Amino acid sequence: MADSQVVKKDTKISEKDLEDQTMILKQVKKLLDTYPMELSTKQQEDIKVKEVIEQNNYIYKLPVFLRLIDFTDPAQMKKCYETLDSSALAKDMGAEEALVLLDGEFGDIKVRIFAVQKLAQLNDSKIALFMPQLVQALKYELYHRSPLAEFLLEKALTNTRVVGHAFYWALKGTLDMP
Repeated sequence: MADSQVVKKDTKISEKDLEDQTMILKQVKKLLDTYPMELSTKQQEDIKVKEVIEQNNYIYKLPVFLRLIDFTDPAQMKKCYETLDSSALAKDMGAEEALVLLDGEFGDIKVRIFAVQKLAQLNDSKIALFMPQLVQALKYELYHRSPLAEFLLEKALTNTRVVGHAFYWALKGTLDMP
């Protein structure tokens, strides 16, 4: 009891608010720890995950946040773009973590541009290392002239020995030839 009284005096949060917040954070942690494809629509609607993720800066969970965005709702799209442009959630995301945003699940062009901008931070040897995944991500692009395709071609032409070689063989490996 002494601990709960200290919490009340120092933070001026009631015990009920603290319990509610703790319960919500436990539910969010449970959701974030599950495989993203296992999130049911009911779970997404029951808990306001988007706000909690953004408030607590779950940096490595940006893809989960973006999966919960309804891209048919202009208000949610605006919130998504603001998050990508200026939040710590997006700024602190690593380039390797941005590979997930090139999946077919994220068809929004601004999300894909964000991912390519993050990939531009990688050095050429890292890009060559991720080349098979990047070539597979090309399959999910809506247009042939996409930010990812332009990025890969530019990198392949500027460093033909490392990136160009990896790009060629990754493309060759995806051909359906015997």
